[in-house]
Amino acid sequence: MADKDSLNQSISEDREAYILEVLSRKIAELKDVASKNPRDEQQHHHGTDFQRGMSAGFISGIGFATRILDTEGSTYAKVLTLLEEYNIWAQEFNRSHK
Repeated sequence: MADKDSLNQSISEDREAYILEVLSRKIAELKDVASKNPRDEQQHHHGTDFQRGMSAGFISGIGFATRILDTEGSTYAKVLTLLEEYNIWAQEFNRSHK
């Protein structure tokens, strides 16, 4: 039984690390896209607004899924910290680009 518990703990830790890595990567991607000139076109001829919207939607989705699936776990607190940092950055970005 100890092996099964150990395996479950390992899987849970791997899942947490994966969620945090993906969220961090998407936030970095959104910041990178946001810093580009709006006239620059991205892959498939979608502009930076489209790319920012896709990344922001993905980030919101991860935050929402974590809130539903892991409200009591440590992942939730870490995701909230990342989302709070992202939110502060997004507000500052939006204020400076009006």
